[in-house]
Amino acid sequence: EACDTSEDSVEELTSLIGEAATTQAGACSTLVCACAVLLSSSGVTSALLNPFFASEAQKRHITAHWTAVIMAAPGAGDLSFALLGTSRAIDCLGNRLALIYAVVAQITFLVAMGVIGYLPISAPLYVISLTALRVSAGCTSSLISTSSRSIIWRAIPHERRMLASQISTGARGMHLIVGPPLAGSLYQYCGYGGPFFGLASLIFIVLMVLVAS
Repeated sequence: EACDTSEDSVEELTSLIGEAATTQAGACSTLVCACAVLLSSSGVTSALLNPFFASEAQKRHITAHWTAVIMAAPGAGDLSFALLGTSRAIDCLGNRLALIYAVVAQITFLVAMGVIGYLPISAPLYVISLTALRVSAGCTSSLISTSSRSIIWRAIPHERRMLASQISTGARGMHLIVGPPLAGSLYQYCGYGGPFFGLASLIFIVLMVLVAS
């Protein structure tokens, strides 16, 4: 009887370990998917204006020089924060918390970029405001990119690191495929704020998945 009891205990323990491993694998898969979407969305944020801003600049009488400044703003923010702030933020907060804070900030900047298009402000003030917001969004994109990649690499086993690299590279490159059609369609059918509010809503949903996973 003692032997039977011991065998039953072993079977129960094995079953629990199997269930825990399955649950952990599912949580890791969800986390990796959420990080991959956020990694892609950070690129979409930077390229969001590309399909329609020429038309918008013409309406607001913005010169080609200032259009170029606005377009380059996310890259300036991304580069400067990558060199000066990303590693410090991750060291202080950890990858997961830094990612959550960066995503919340990016949603805020996207909503603000959508709102200023409807405000009765002059062209110079619009240019200054949009440039500042895009620089700030570029800073958050740098933090999202670094922390997302780190989480993906840690969630995937060492022997499958090539898969982690493929996911990171593919997710980052998806904005070139998804970004322009998405932004152009939303601008065409929903107006100026459509691309910003639409992307902010998508990122918010993924943020909820990230927090829950």
